[in-house]
Amino acid sequence: MFGYVLERDPDNSTVLSNLADVQSQLGNQLEAAALRSRLVQIDPHPPYYFFNLGMAAMQDNDFRTAKTQFAREVARADYNHEFHFWLAVAYFKLGESSARNASCCWRSKGAPRATGAICMRPSSAGFNRTTARGVTSGR
Repeated sequence: MFGYVLERDPDNSTVLSNLADVQSQLGNQLEAAALRSRLVQIDPHPPYYFFNLGMAAMQDNDFRTAKTQFAREVARADYNHEFHFWLAVAYFKLGESSARNASCCWRSKGAPRATGAICMRPSSAGFNRTTARGVTSGR
């Protein structure tokens, strides 16, 4: 199946990425590495690239780098709520929890106004994801 798609679209990053994962799981590390190298040439910053760098920085307690990487991901994929959430967490960890920075709110497309608003607000326990009806989860 991979070969069929790649014959028609040799730079299909989704298929190449999936094939690299399969090769890796089968123990073909050299083939997987070659495919990943090709992927970097096609798209050096694939989806979630900056987000993953931000998460790695968060694990290292490097919140300034995390903030920068999450902001880069938000700039190119503003619709993803996780990017906004983790950017707000990075601001909070840096002590920059002003309303402008730490309160990242938006309304999900197609959702009713009362239930579609999702916000991250600082609390004594960290950050809470809230809706118009109250806290839905804490992180």
